[in-house]
Amino acid sequence: MSRDLRAAIAPFLANNTIGLDSYKWLLYGDDDTVFFIDNVIKVLGDLDYAQPYFLSDALWWPETGNVSSLRLHPNRDAPRCLPCNFADPLLANGSCAPQQGFIAPQGCPCTPETIFSSTWSSGDQGAFDRAAKQWTAGPDNPQAGWWYMVHGGAGAIISQGAMRLASFQEVERYLQALPWHSGDAMLTETMWHVLGLATTDPGYGYCRPHIQMFDPGWLGQQQLLSEDVSKM
Repeated sequence: MSRDLRAAIAPFLANNTIGLDSYKWLLYGDDDTVFFIDNVIKVLGDLDYAQPYFLSDALWWPETGNVSSLRLHPNRDAPRCLPCNFADPLLANGSCAPQQGFIAPQGCPCTPETIFSSTWSSGDQGAFDRAAKQWTAGPDNPQAGWWYMVHGGAGAIISQGAMRLASFQEVERYLQALPWHSGDAMLTETMWHVLGLATTDPGYGYCRPHIQMFDPGWLGQQQLLSEDVSKM
């Protein structure tokens, strides 16, 4: 088994080993990813672990169709949902100024169909359609899904509810049939095709371009406002 396949199958193997009733959330990341648990608890807040969630705000996304784009990662324009029943005073008072080229829908759960039906501020889904074509593996595209994925180095959080959507056997069979590429891409593709889940932004940074919840950068690089301290 390749190391990339091992990286992709790890959360499903963990779930299969310890059982669904042994946890609420799974933390996914590379071998050098560090989670600060107190901050994780703040990020999860009142989210329901029984709801299917694949959480991250650090995604690879070539919005221009050019994989050499400097905005490839982390790209705040990457299509994703907001949490179910998400509430933010900046959304409520109309002062939210998201970076995304689309209006992120609330996902209950966040499915590919939810993403496809969202409102695009530009009125054009062209960038997403171009990238979505890369999800089809074939002789001319052995690395399907490579450029629309959660970044493993930044990490992701998977709910118990998400892990109920497919059996280990279904996931293993799908992953074994994929062309081997990066583990985080294989995981994201499996979530999309087998579990029927797209990625959900944890929410707080959606209206606050200065905030990156996953992989916030080097110490001092992310300037927090007073209201942000209790959320990070």
